[in-house]
Amino acid sequence: MTPAWRQAITKLETSLSPSGLDLVWPLTVGAYNATLVDQERLQLKYPPETLAILVGNTKELWDPLKTWYIQQKQQQKQTPRDPVEVTFPFASHFACLR
Repeated sequence: MTPAWRQAITKLETSLSPSGLDLVWPLTVGAYNATLVDQERLQLKYPPETLAILVGNTKELWDPLKTWYIQQKQQQKQTPRDPVEVTFPFASHFACLR
C-alpha cells in the first residue's frame, strides 16, 4: 500500500504539471529549516517532522504562461505586471500537512 504522503505528491505532480509547475519535491520542515539557519524569518513554524512540499518550475512553465497571456490579450483584458504571480498565486507558498 502506498503511503498517503506519496499519494498526495503524485496527485500534485499530475495536477500541476500541465500548468508548467513540474517540480514537486517532498521534504520535511526540519530539512527545509536547516537550510535557513541565518534566515529565521523564512523558517516554517511547524514541527520538524511535518511534511512540506516544494513546488517549482523549469522551462516547462513558459508555454502555458504564454498561452494564458495571449488569451488575456485576445479578450482585451489588462495583463498584470507579474503574470506568474496571478496565474499561479499559490506558487510562493508551502503546503504543510501534519
